[in-house]
Amino acid sequence: MTAAGSREHQMFPALDPQQIATARRFADDEPRYFLPGEVIFNVGERHAPAWLVLEGSIEVLRQDGLSCSVPVTRHTTGQFSGEVSQLSGRPSLASGRAGAEGCMAVSFDAPPW
Repeated sequence: MTAAGSREHQMFPALDPQQIATARRFADDEPRYFLPGEVIFNVGERHAPAWLVLEGSIEVLRQDGLSCSVPVTRHTTGQFSGEVSQLSGRPSLASGRAGAEGCMAVSFDAPPW
């Protein structure tokens, strides 16, 4: 197991049902359903919201040097999408799409810059 793999629960924590219910009170809108494979956010997108997964999953991908998509991680129920670049107003370094089963998620807007 890699060092990163042994700390996955710290890098990508998951909220329990009570924490999800609390977090939903602060969401920007009603939950949104994404079809399997539907793009949720793109590389280079500015001000992309963070998404809290309620059902299904978000597949996070990065672009390699040959512009091929490379898997980074998979966010499941209770996990947030998002990255540090969102907090600083910089373009997203990764893209996200709904997993094979689709995805139900609520958004939390990035801060205005």
